[in-house]
Amino acid sequence: MKIIDLSQNIVNGQPVYPGLAKTLINTWNTFEETARVQGGGRMKRLYTTCSIFMSDHASTHIDAIIHFGQRSGTAEQIPLEYCYTEGIALDFSHKKPREYITFACIEKELKRKKLKIKKRDVVLMHTGASKHWGTAKYFEYIVPIEADAVRKLYRRGVRVIGVDEITIDIDPTYPAHALAKELDWYHIENMTNIDRIPRPRFKFIGLPLKLVGASAAPMRAVAIVED
Repeated sequence: MKIIDLSQNIVNGQPVYPGLAKTLINTWNTFEETARVQGGGRMKRLYTTCSIFMSDHASTHIDAIIHFGQRSGTAEQIPLEYCYTEGIALDFSHKKPREYITFACIEKELKRKKLKIKKRDVVLMHTGASKHWGTAKYFEYIVPIEADAVRKLYRRGVRVIGVDEITIDIDPTYPAHALAKELDWYHIENMTNIDRIPRPRFKFIGLPLKLVGASAAPMRAVAIVED
C-alpha cells in the first residue's frame, strides 16, 4: 500500500487568498514539570504548546456551503461520506493560466486514461500550479473550471472536486463556486502531489476539521493506492 500526501504544509507566512488572515504559529508556553517515578525518584519533563491563528481557507481546505452567502451548511456539516471514497486524478497541466477546463476537456482526459466516473468519485485535477506554492506566481497561476463542467460532473454523481491551485474561478462573480448555492457539492483547494498518484483510480481520504460554524475546513487529504 502506498499513501500519497495531497496536502500543503501549514506554516507561518503560507500563501493565502488575498484578503484572508495570515497564518501564525507561535510557541505559547514551554514549561518543566517534576514528576515522581517508580522507586521514589523524581524526573523533570519538558512540555511545549503552540498557539495557532489562521483562516479557515488557509492551506489545503474544503469550502462549506455557507461560504457562498447561504444561511446554513457550515464546515462541521460537510458529509464525511463525500470525503472518504474512491477518487480519480486528471491531468490538465498542459493548460495555460486563465485557460478554462471545460467538460469536453474532462471527457477527453477520461478517454485518454480509459476512466469512467463512478457515483461519489472525488475528481482531482492537476494543473501544475502547486509547483509555484510559496511564490508570487502561485496567485496568478489559475486554471479555472467552467461552471457548466461542474454541473455536468454533479449530474454524473460527483460531489467533491479538488485542485492544486488557490481557486477554481477567475471570474469575479465566482460562477463555479456559486453553484454550491443550488447543488450539494464541494471543492478542495490548495492541494499538491496530484501528479504523483501512480494510478488513475485510488482510495481518497480527506476529512475536514470539525470547525463548528466555519465557512471552510483545513484537511489532511491523502490518496491510498493498493499494491
